Amino acid sequence: GNPDPSMFCGNEFLDSTVAFPNGTVVSLIHTEYPGDRYDNCPGSISSSLGYPTCWTVTIGLAISYDWGSTWQHIRKPPHHLVAAVPYPYNSQNLAYGWGDPSNIILSPKDGYYYVAMWNRNAVGLQKAGICIARSRHLLDPTSWRGWDG
Repeated sequence: GNPDPSMFCGNEFLDSTVAFPNGTVVSLIHTEYPGDRYDNCPGSISSSLGYPTCWTVTIGLAISYDWGSTWQHIRKPPHHLVAAVPYPYNSQNLAYGWGDPSNIILSPKDGYYYVAMWNRNAVGLQKAGICIARSRHLLDPTSWRGWDG
C-alpha cells in the first residue's frame, strides 16, 4: 500500500464487483489506512497506539479488463476516490471513514447504480452510520453521491 494517506490507496480490498459480458469487471475498493503500520501514528511503528486510533478508511474504484485476473485503479490515485469523509487523516481520531461497501445494485426503475457504505465513528460534522450512494456512471468515481431517498 501507499504510505501517503492523501493518495487513498493504503491497504486495498476489492469489494462490490460488477461484471460485463465483454470481460470488464468494475469494483469498489475498501481502502484501509492503518497509520501505525505506515509509521504515521504518535510514537514509533511499535507504539501501543493502533486500531481503533490511527485508522481511516475510504472507497475507491478499480477496473479489470480480463474477468478479474488483473486490476488497476480506474484513474491514477487519488483520482480513483469514490468516498471519504471531508477531513484529512488525523491519527488522534477513532477509526472513521466511508468503507465496507455493499453489493452494487443497478435499479431498472431509474438506471442508477446503488451501494450502501458505513462510517464507523463520527468525525467533525460527519455522523457515524450507513449511507446510500448512487451513480448513473459506474466508471466515473466522481459521479457517486450520497442519496437520501
